[in-house]
Amino acid sequence: MEDLAYFVMALLAFMLLIALSTVVLAILTRLKRVPKVVGYVAIGVQAVLTVFAFQITTGMGIVSAAVLGVCALLVFLESGSKK
Repeated sequence: MEDLAYFVMALLAFMLLIALSTVVLAILTRLKRVPKVVGYVAIGVQAVLTVFAFQITTGMGIVSAAVLGVCALLVFLESGSKK
């Protein structure tokens, strides 16, 4: 039973790591510190993680989908100031 708890803990830590790295890469893409393709790939990985999370449980999927939505807005929407 402890092995299952360790596995779930590792799975949640991995999902949290991917979500945080996606947010960081989306912000860096928005600030034009990294190429846009890096943001696109990060969003693709987060989308796959979101599908996986929805298959596990809806609660995890909603959190992952919220992260995906914020990152997609950061990467795909253009910044307001174009001078």
